[in-house]
Amino acid sequence: MAKADGGAGAKELQENGEILEKLGLAGDLHGVARTCFDKLCSKGCESRTLAELIKQWRVLRGPLLVNGREIHLNPGDSWEAALDGFRPKNISDFGRDIHRHEEELRQLLITLTALHRTRLVKGLATSAHGDAMLKTPILVSTAIEALIEALERYRTTVVPRILEASHKVGPKRSPDRTRREHRLCGYVFQATGEHLYEDIAHILQALEPTAKLTAQSLKQSEHRAKGRNRKSPK
Repeated sequence: MAKADGGAGAKELQENGEILEKLGLAGDLHGVARTCFDKLCSKGCESRTLAELIKQWRVLRGPLLVNGREIHLNPGDSWEAALDGFRPKNISDFGRDIHRHEEELRQLLITLTALHRTRLVKGLATSAHGDAMLKTPILVSTAIEALIEALERYRTTVVPRILEASHKVGPKRSPDRTRREHRLCGYVFQATGEHLYEDIAHILQALEPTAKLTAQSLKQSEHRAKGRNRKSPK
């Protein structure tokens, strides 16, 4: 049930902060987002319940290890949010491009080795004023060989893992994430008697800036869900 909105007092603000800290949300909910959280609590939301629903929305799946770094993907990430506009096809094409460059580097290595075996280059390398690099072509060859090895390892190990993870997100939002949004919006309406989509959007956007959530998108998503529920058989 909604309660009178008289604004949060110092004690309530402190309690809200402590709850957010315990649930690991304080670092993200500050500024406008924190003001919106306090506003929802002052209008009738129970702070712990609200914070727990917000945290459930942000639940992360297991980390994906890429080049020694852990990358966490939210269950509801779109390709736009998770890959900044890339698509699985782009990644597959990238893998093929890497393979093409490997072959080009191998050919470069063959050409470089053959060039340094010519009499002219051997003569330059052994002359009194020969370029140091002409005397040590092995440095260039070793660098190219290392690059080929690194590219091949990236193509055969990292690219497949990125592809596998990309197939678990987008292009549409996960039903699981959407249900959590609806549960949060429903609770806020039940507790306050108002559809405070803008405040909710500010809070969720602070947790995940790439989510591109707005009051309008939350409202439309909830209305679509209600329409599907009305059409579904009892």
